[in-house]
Amino acid sequence: MDSQDFLTIYQIATELDLSLSKTRKLLKEYAEYIPFKKEGRSVAYPLEGLKIIKKISKLTQKYKGPEKVLESLKKDGIEIINPIQPKVSNKPLPLLKRVQNLEKHLQNQPAKQSSNSDLLKELKTIRLQLDEIKKVKKEVERLKTLIEG
Repeated sequence: MDSQDFLTIYQIATELDLSLSKTRKLLKEYAEYIPFKKEGRSVAYPLEGLKIIKKISKLTQKYKGPEKVLESLKKDGIEIINPIQPKVSNKPLPLLKRVQNLEKHLQNQPAKQSSNSDLLKELKTIRLQLDEIKKVKKEVERLKTLIEG
């Protein structure tokens, strides 16, 4: 990357007079509208993009919610240049994690009837919710295969 034509996050933060963390958040949240070049783990932003970044920064200070910022960007004719696909997480569902923690708790605790029965009730409701989620997931997969052909 030619450092003459590109800016680092630190340089942008200095130019905007923002903290480094706020600058990172701004660049991440509105990455679809900001031109950038990625080489390995390094990300650089072209000088031409600084104008858009400044505009977004001013809009985020003016409006608290991203909806108004995006609406204003569309009004000004700034379009998405980096369409970003949502990431699918392979992490276990928080519900599943709760079930696993409750099962561990039940196995490690001596017999306390009242607290164990409460935990078992919660475990049963969580399992029912988990079963419902699995059904929805199967239906989504079925519809996905129908749509794709």
